[in-house]
Amino acid sequence: MSILITQTKVVLPRRRANLLSRQRLIDLLFDLMDYKLVIVAAPAGYGKTSLLIDFAYHSDLAICWYSVDALNRDPASFIAHFIAAIAQRFPDFGKQSLATLEANLQTQLNLDTLVATIVNEAYEHIKEHFIFVIDDYHQVDGEKDISYFISR
Repeated sequence: MSILITQTKVVLPRRRANLLSRQRLIDLLFDLMDYKLVIVAAPAGYGKTSLLIDFAYHSDLAICWYSVDALNRDPASFIAHFIAAIAQRFPDFGKQSLATLEANLQTQLNLDTLVATIVNEAYEHIKEHFIFVIDDYHQVDGEKDISYFISR
């Protein structure tokens, strides 16, 4: 069984030419890059996604992008897209992780095994720092298995 990946969810959106660049916030994001996790939170319509797109286009680091929606509330779908987002930028990554995910679909999802496989494969195939943006994570926040996967 294979999970269908929606490619538009795992590519960095284009930066619109008329995008209002907020340099002070971009500079703040650059200042925060030494942290393992940065959360950008604000009410709907405040420009979080636009800011992150603008930041991504200003950054020299590789960007992995995942636009989450309510259809990704299923842990297997979420994880498959998570893997695909990394593989979009690092094509040597993902084969082992997807195989482990697909094998898990035949039984009960073993999140610890999946996380270990993803981490080990990333260690093996990714030799540079990168930024991983999960846009609209609030769409899946509260899903127990997804929260556990992200916290691991």
